Amino acid sequence: MYKPFRKLVNGATPSLKLLTQTFLGIEIQSGEHSSVQDAQAAMRLYTMVRQNWETDLSSSRKERKGKLLKGKSEKMKKKKPDVKIVEENGESDDD
Repeated sequence: MYKPFRKLVNGATPSLKLLTQTFLGIEIQSGEHSSVQDAQAAMRLYTMVRQNWETDLSSSRKERKGKLLKGKSEKMKKKKPDVKIVEENGESDDD
């Protein structure tokens, strides 16, 4: 959910009906429900904020990717110690 939309209802998930009334000035879902009307309203809301929404998503992805890469590099630093192979006669490969 686009964060500025959540601010409208103090962090909760706002209904499509509320978003459409607030940002588009259109009343939907009064009377018979229409999934086509809901889809049209959702697309109009998205296109209205598309550039900002995509920018926010892109920066969030970069942050997550950076954290994942950092975690992987730290795991690689904690390399397991080498194991010495000992043959059946009790001699090691190093001898």
